Amino acid sequence: MGRAVRRRLVARGILAATCAHPGGEEVAEALLNSACHETRRRVLQSIGQLGAEAASLAGLVAARLRDPHGDVRRQAIAALGRIGASVPCVQDLVRCLRDREVSVREAAVAALVPVVDAVHVGALADCLMDTSNKVRTVVAKALPSILALNAEAAAVLLQHDAPVARREAVASLGQRGRAVERWSAALGARLSDRDGRVRRAAIRALVECGGVGDFAAPLVRLLQDNDCQEEAARALSGLGASELEALAPLLAQALDGPLPCGRDGSVGLLVRLGPRGASAVAPLLDSRHAGARAAAAFVLGLQGKASLEWLPRIAVLVADIDASVRTAAAESLASMCKGGAVEVSTMPDSVVHALGAAAEDAEASVASAALVALQDLGISERFARAAATRIRDIAPEVRAAAARALAGQWGAPFVDVLVLALRDEDPSVRSAAAGALGAVGPAAGGRSGAAGGLADVMLGDPVPGARLAACEALKALEPRLALAAVARRCGLEGAGERWVAIVGGEAALDSSRRCHALAALGSLGPTAEPFAVVVVDQLCEHDWGLRVAAAGALGALGATGCAPRLQAMQRPGLPPTVRLAAAAALRRLGCAELVDDCLQEPGRAGLLPGGLGSDSP
Repeated sequence: MGRAVRRRLVARGILAATCAHPGGEEVAEALLNSACHETRRRVLQSIGQLGAEAASLAGLVAARLRDPHGDVRRQAIAALGRIGASVPCVQDLVRCLRDREVSVREAAVAALVPVVDAVHVGALADCLMDTSNKVRTVVAKALPSILALNAEAAAVLLQHDAPVARREAVASLGQRGRAVERWSAALGARLSDRDGRVRRAAIRALVECGGVGDFAAPLVRLLQDNDCQEEAARALSGLGASELEALAPLLAQALDGPLPCGRDGSVGLLVRLGPRGASAVAPLLDSRHAGARAAAAFVLGLQGKASLEWLPRIAVLVADIDASVRTAAAESLASMCKGGAVEVSTMPDSVVHALGAAAEDAEASVASAALVALQDLGISERFARAAATRIRDIAPEVRAAAARALAGQWGAPFVDVLVLALRDEDPSVRSAAAGALGAVGPAAGGRSGAAGGLADVMLGDPVPGARLAACEALKALEPRLALAAVARRCGLEGAGERWVAIVGGEAALDSSRRCHALAALGSLGPTAEPFAVVVVDQLCEHDWGLRVAAAGALGALGATGCAPRLQAMQRPGLPPTVRLAAAAALRRLGCAELVDDCLQEPGRAGLLPGGLGSDSP
């Protein structure tokens, strides 16, 4: 047994005997009044080791909390913590929270955490503003567990000077749900707290305890608060329709300001209100704040026919000095006109002229929205020339909208421009240009290489959407021109009623590139089935790889009319890869009954008779 251990045990035994003796307290008091601070500290340490056995000495230990030496005061706090602090001792410990020495304050905090009550929790929370980071950290970590067990203590801290204390108090009360309704007024008062984190916590707490309806107006004002607009919007979204309708004027008022904060939340709620929200926001079309005018136009646009009475006023905003307002107005008109919601015959000329002018706006978002609106109204023909000039715009959304605006017979004079757009760097522009050429129809096929350009996109574009759009457009052209263009892209040309390989010139392709082109055509699926006639003659090619690629393409295209030709490719004497490709294509076409018996299971390919292990012709 070590010397230090023996000394501790001896001291413990002596002190225990002293405590049991009728005059023991006098002896302990004498020792604690020793002039040597180290003696006093050791005695306190030994008393603390006795735990509850030294309860009768708690008063003497508490008196040492005023000791002139910091180490003694700190040891007295530790001893009280082990003995079990009584209510009078708790008050003494609270005084130690203001001790001049950091170590004493730290010890006082650690001792108070397990025993603090609603009366003294405020003093403990004061330590959140302590100069010592360790003291602040200990209190901040302990507060949630303290407040979780004591709702009264949490209510006390709602008015505390420390933001962390207020935030933890609000969060603790919120976690109790509807059990804290009597404190809902105090929680609502925290919505105007000077600290944004406290305001956010108060919003969440009101949601938990079901008090949002009682504080709807303050929550609407918080929509203009950068720190908590999102939480306020989520809280308000949980209200019923009747409660929101009463807030419509306040929500509209939240939009009318120079700052953008709060507009997103207000707009979402006003849109949810439907016609009632539209009526509330309509006066803001004349607001002096650009953001408010833009938000009002946006809300009204989403109401569709319900907002038609304000259509002329929105059209005026298309010429607004602010680009964001012009954009919102143009997009609003596009939304209102979508799906034929507005009859052109009933639309004022001023609206049509405003949209036409907006189509030439320098702002990309304004021009694209106006072009979309003109197309939805079915009057883009009147502005076809303006659309054709915008198809070379620097902004891809404008180029795409301009190409879509030329989708019709009125686009025929501008086929050259649309063909150039097929090579645009943006896939949405290429898709729009292909769609426009398809809408122009056969009139586009023989001009400016439209069919060839579409075939290039159809079989060579990296974006599936653009390829499908080009395929649909080619189907709308004259079949002879469309087939010739696709065949040329596959390295083929017409020879009577057959399609054969091009053997010379720039259009000639080697076997690998032809296989790639056939695979690209097959990847379009049944959409490209009209072009299967170009593929079927490749089943007679001398190159086995081309035959395999052709069979795969026909199966993918769904060309059921080619099933007899594929059935013939299963004959003995052909390489296994060719016969298996033909069998797989037949299965894909739903013609499994035409598959040769020995090819029913792909795993039996190696068992085919006739020494067919070689792919050589």
